[in-house]
Parts: sequence; structure tokens; C-alpha cells
Amino acid sequence: MKRILTTLSQKWPEYLLEILVITIGIYGAFTLENWNDLRKQRIEEQVLYSQLLLDYEANLDQLHQKIELHRRCVKSGFAIHAAMDAQTGNLDSLLMDISVLSIDATFDPITHDLGSSGKINLIINPELNRLISNWSSDLAALREMELMWQGRVYGQFMDIRTEMGIERDIQSKFWNMAEVHSDWLLDGGVSEFRAVTPSRITPNIKDILGNKKT
Repeated sequence: MKRILTTLSQKWPEYLLEILVITIGIYGAFTLENWNDLRKQRIEEQVLYSQLLLDYEANLDQLHQKIELHRRCVKSGFAIHAAMDAQTGNLDSLLMDISVLSIDATFDPITHDLGSSGKINLIINPELNRLISNWSSDLAALREMELMWQGRVYGQFMDIRTEMGIERDIQSKFWNMAEVHSDWLLDGGVSEFRAVTPSRITPNIKDILGNKKT
């Protein structure tokens, strides 16, 4: 025991230096590992931002397109109401407005499931994190409204058009409005299609405006 104490008393600076070197080495390795992990996370974050930017720019372009179609639907709806109130109007314009009103302009954006994948934690900006986290619920609310519109158009309006015998004339008007149906088609680049010709029996505008179901 005395020998051990003697050795320690003689070599304690050397032992202390060794302990200090080992401690600094362990701390340095731990710090370097943390720095490397943080650097990888920041690289992943920037890659994620770049992808999100491209996807949401595409979503924004589509949203603007759908908003414009909805505006046309609203405008046509008011025009139809005005013609019905006045019980007079232009048949071509009326059929065109009815065809626009039937457009199913649904919003189908690119979505990301960042929550389940854990990638949402890479977004350190709290406001951006919140907005992206709420995106799915905001989209669900929008789709509820779209389903209500689809139910009215396809559950009621389409049947009324068929009963009045004006469906072919409406389709003819729709497929001759290139600026409308080109946005509505899945492949907006289609430039050639076969037009729908009007019915041989011209619809009676008074029957359309006087239909109680409309």
C-alpha cells in the first residue's frame, strides 16, 4: 500500500495528464459525432425544403387553375339566375353557362406524410412546421366541400338536364370552349379532339327557364 502511495505521489502529474487527454479525446469524439449528425440533418432539411418547394409550387399552380374554374362556375350560376328571373335570354349563352356550371373542378394536390415518416422534425421553423402539419386537415375540409358540390351537380343537376333533353347541346357547348375544357382535362396538352355536334331539335329556352326543378 505504501509503495502504491509512493508511486502515485511521484507520478500523479503524469497520471493526471493521461486522464485529461483521455477525457478531452472522449469529449472531442462525442462533439464531433454530434456535429456530424447535425450537419447531416441540415443537409436532409435543405433537400426536404427543395422538394417541398417544387411540390407546393405545383400545388399552387393547380389551385389557381381550379379557383379560376370555380369563378367561372359562380359567374355562370348568377347569369342563369338572372335569365330565370327575367324569363328571357339568349339560348346559346344559357346553354354555355349551364355547361360551365357542371364542371367538376376538384383539387388534387401532391401530399406528403411527413408526420409518420418523422421527417416533419427536420423542419425547425415552427410556423412552417405548423402549416405543413395542418395541411392534411385543411385539405380534408376542402374535399368535404367538393363532395357536397359533386353531390348537387351529379345527383340533381345532371338528371334535370337529361330530363329536359338538352344534354347533347350542353356537351356541344362545353367541348367547343377550348379555354375551359383544356383546364379540365387530365392531359391539358391535348389539342385535338372530336367535337360534339348539337341536337337536331333545338331546345326551347322557355322550357328551360320555366322548369321548376332548376
